[in-house]
Amino acid sequence: MPPMFFCAMMRCACLPLLRPGSPRKARLILIHLCLVSLLLSQCRPALSEQWWGRKLAPGVDYYHIKMGTPQWPNHVHVLKIDVRDSRRLIRPLLAYDHIGRLEKVSQMCHRTTALAAVNGSFYISNKNPPLPIGLVMLDGKVLQKTKLLRTTLGIKSDGQAIIGIPRIRYDIKLPEKTKRLQLWGINRPRKQDEVVLYTPEYGRTTRTNRYGLEVLVVGDRVVQKSSSNTVIPHDGFVISFHGQSRYIRDWFELGDRVLRSFELSDGWADVYHALSGGPRLVVDGEVSVTHAAENFGRSYRSPNPRTAVGTAPDGQLLFVVVDGRQPGYSVGLTFPELGRLMVRMGARDAMGLDSGGSSVMVVKGQVVNSPSDGRERRVSNGIGVFR
Repeated sequence: MPPMFFCAMMRCACLPLLRPGSPRKARLILIHLCLVSLLLSQCRPALSEQWWGRKLAPGVDYYHIKMGTPQWPNHVHVLKIDVRDSRRLIRPLLAYDHIGRLEKVSQMCHRTTALAAVNGSFYISNKNPPLPIGLVMLDGKVLQKTKLLRTTLGIKSDGQAIIGIPRIRYDIKLPEKTKRLQLWGINRPRKQDEVVLYTPEYGRTTRTNRYGLEVLVVGDRVVQKSSSNTVIPHDGFVISFHGQSRYIRDWFELGDRVLRSFELSDGWADVYHALSGGPRLVVDGEVSVTHAAENFGRSYRSPNPRTAVGTAPDGQLLFVVVDGRQPGYSVGLTFPELGRLMVRMGARDAMGLDSGGSSVMVVKGQVVNSPSDGRERRVSNGIGVFR
């Protein structure tokens, strides 16, 4: 219990008892407790805060904030971007421009000439390939869609940002045959009875087992029907069928025209880039952490390094990285604490991104925070700011 709160509580409790006629010993004990509590409150280290900042480009500012107490310090790194400036471009960065590979964010920045960036989606680190979780959209194309959809950052064609959990439907159409097929997933391992689509961003082949059937499409025409591990064309895609879905391949004949289409829920129709993270931290200026609904475990309630993104009413986009797991330097934050920090920074809506050892901020090619692993970790993707 904080000493100031304890002292106030004790004063309230003591007042009725410190009256004429009270036992002298009891009065002395209560007075002693109040004096000790008051002394503790006066000796408690005061909260301190120091700010450093610099302008990276018109409409892009970087801040380094030291806050907390000597026993509970935190170092916070903030990118503030005015997305109303048409010269500013925010877009996802993929590890080696692929889904299912890992690369340092600093290397992504070097390859793409991004001015600054932070790490992006959570990813399945113990699987091969290490796929991101949720939705990945780049340049108006859906590159990743998993069953588990978490809170997502969307960047619209006009540069404005949106935060939420979009509903998405992705279909394959055979227009000459009036056939329509809804996909189960995109660029992820095919599971029992599923239909999954693979694009060149997934890699050289589909990496599927022999228990399926596949259709290879170049441009918009079927050019091959195969069984498994089909080579993905650079100018096309592969549709893979398993189990009870295998019969659907009979719809496709060589030379058939095949079209892809997807629909996003209201408010997301004009989203051009998207990247999932989670959980939601702030809704309409109020802290609202949805870690349970988004299937985050208990460990996310403890202080850790954190990465977050928020949107402000004045058209600003905020990227925040908090260092952690470094006693005496920076301990990190819980998700509720991160939500309160985002509100304080001016966010009306905010969400988390991959955190822990993945949390990193790169500015002009240099890592500006202190990653908890002692070095920068390779991650699935990031979010870049371009001049």
